[in-house]
Amino acid sequence: MTSKHGNGQRRPGYSAKLEQLVHLYGIKGVVFFAHHPGSPYDGATANHLASVGLPHGRVFTSQVDTDGSERLPAEVGPRSDLYDQGYPDESRKWHVLGHLPTALVTIDPSSGRVYAFPEGESEYQLLHRDAQSFTYCLAEFHKVDETYRATYPDTPDVDALVEGFREKVSRFDASPFEDPDSVWNLMLEEVLDEIW
Repeated sequence: MTSKHGNGQRRPGYSAKLEQLVHLYGIKGVVFFAHHPGSPYDGATANHLASVGLPHGRVFTSQVDTDGSERLPAEVGPRSDLYDQGYPDESRKWHVLGHLPTALVTIDPSSGRVYAFPEGESEYQLLHRDAQSFTYCLAEFHKVDETYRATYPDTPDVDALVEGFREKVSRFDASPFEDPDSVWNLMLEEVLDEIW
């Protein structure tokens, strides 16, 4: 399956399935975001978040964590005000999805694009073109992490694992690696340095 990317180029299709996420993360490792009439999300984003969900685990923790005792603001603006973050005005209406190890992950409901605010920074970076791409990337990174851990105490070919991950994800969405200082590139550096 192929579909058109925003620039008119064809890219390999990927249709995330709930069964795939449950297989990788278990049923308790998938978080759904309720879809209701009047939702600010476009149909594809709303459908993905409500029916496929997002992985929740060691690498990404979802904002909708039912075990947490503190419920943080769902929009970036109130969160920025609460913690005096100074996030840009254009990001105030974005919704918080959760956290990667060193970044707050948000989504712009009007475009469906996923953005990251690296730890300690008030500027954001484009992380993924949409929620589906973010889910795909998390699932592929989970596989790399599992392969790495399964070989312990032996060391796998880390370079091959990282390169394979970059290749697979880039075929679907190159956004995660376009900025040399992107959250994903920095995480992969840690994997390559074996400090992950």
